[in-house]
Amino acid sequence: MTVPFYMCCQYVDGKFCFVLHEWCAKLPLKVQHHVVHPAHTFFLLPKIPSKFFGVFNCNICKLPSNGFAYGCTMCGIYVDINCAFIPKEITHDAHPNHLLSKVKPLVKLTKRNCKACNYPMRFRWGYDCTSCDFYIHLDCALFLPRVTKHKCDEHTLSLRYEPAENHISEYFCEVCEDEFSPWKWFYHCTRCAQSMHTTCVPLILQCEKSRMTYDSGGVYNFLNVKFGGTLEIKGHSHHLTFVQGLESDGRCIKRRYVLELSMIFKCLEFALMDQIDHFDHHHPPSLVHLQQPSNKSEEDDDEDEEKDEDADNFVEEEHHGGKCNMCNEQIWSFHLSYYHCESCL
Repeated sequence: MTVPFYMCCQYVDGKFCFVLHEWCAKLPLKVQHHVVHPAHTFFLLPKIPSKFFGVFNCNICKLPSNGFAYGCTMCGIYVDINCAFIPKEITHDAHPNHLLSKVKPLVKLTKRNCKACNYPMRFRWGYDCTSCDFYIHLDCALFLPRVTKHKCDEHTLSLRYEPAENHISEYFCEVCEDEFSPWKWFYHCTRCAQSMHTTCVPLILQCEKSRMTYDSGGVYNFLNVKFGGTLEIKGHSHHLTFVQGLESDGRCIKRRYVLELSMIFKCLEFALMDQIDHFDHHHPPSLVHLQQPSNKSEEDDDEDEEKDEDADNFVEEEHHGGKCNMCNEQIWSFHLSYYHCESCL
């Protein structure tokens, strides 16, 4: 951390079990007459008791969170600690000449869109400059830092409010590789001419990308969610880990819902079954190992060396053209194993 913090000196699994920013440690225990719910007092809650795994949707920014919150348990209204103390007026680099005032979600704002993400203002809190017809969602205004870093670029990325360097042709995100409109806010490195969606910058791995993440607004949907907790369930020998659902996770084994874009519990133990049931195929595919312990003689090894390397590394076309039917990528020997349906040769 780059700011002062407190920590508990007890260890759990080799790590400090509890860490708090100095600001978070000194939060007031209650807030009265909050603009969202002035009728009742808001109390500081380390965890929402009525919510599974403590996950709730903030009544102001609408983002999910499982951290500290202020709330009224009697009415079931909760706001995360970031939104509990939002200012009435702000200044912003995207509109530097005037103050921006806090505005509630209103029906009359139906035809007003956020300058950052281009989504309607009517459903979420925001800020506006009525004299200039400038509107911005609260989360887009406060949760997008002016500069940030990402492993895809060695330099600092700057938040851009319009096309960079008067370049308005094609823009592609370096994380998800999709094209995007430069009239929505994005992060950009001038030195490398690289750009990224504001929602993709928090992602570490390319496989975490989601084709719909950046369509949900200007801020990464799980920005306020702390992943990594574990859950024990009956009928499974391993603990399940609380993670972000990816496209590769498929569907829920119980209710068949698509897991991408969701908060899910997943077994991270590497245990491959000999045969599986797959939702996209009517036969149970069997596990095939591409590299197994070899008992070949030296003569056999000499013969193998004469084979073409590409033929040695690639699974022949008799297995669906040597490509995975889900991701359409080629299956190579370094993948070690794959699932194959013998009935559909």
